[in-house]
Amino acid sequence: MMKSLIIVASLFIATAVFAQAAPGCLTIISVTPSAGPPGTPVVITGSGFAFCCAFECPLADVTFDDAATQVVSWTDVRLVVIAPGHGHGPASVTVRQVGGAAATAANAFTFVVPGVPALGAITAGMAIVSLVAVALMRLR
Repeated sequence: MMKSLIIVASLFIATAVFAQAAPGCLTIISVTPSAGPPGTPVVITGSGFAFCCAFECPLADVTFDDAATQVVSWTDVRLVVIAPGHGHGPASVTVRQVGGAAATAANAFTFVVPGVPALGAITAGMAIVSLVAVALMRLR
């Protein structure tokens, strides 16, 4: 009877430890640099990248929006990844463990694709003036 109780208790404890993925233990503190072209090495700092699981975790899954990255190095507080192919503009960075724990930094990295003009500086007034100028030039 005593052996059965110990075995059952041991199985219960092991199951509880394996099932724990400690939700919220992953955090992203910073993403540097904050902008660059695809292929840029990006450092993600935070916590829980390696030790969020009860035992040794497999490599964290890192995505920029939904595009998978190549993880170059990995510790509990620092990930180095290669920015994947992505169109021009901002992307959210997500670190996810196999157990389901995840952390996302919204719009943390902006892809700057060479040859794509940055339109952020154009105001509505500039656009109207440009359209009027083009229309007047065509009327001549």
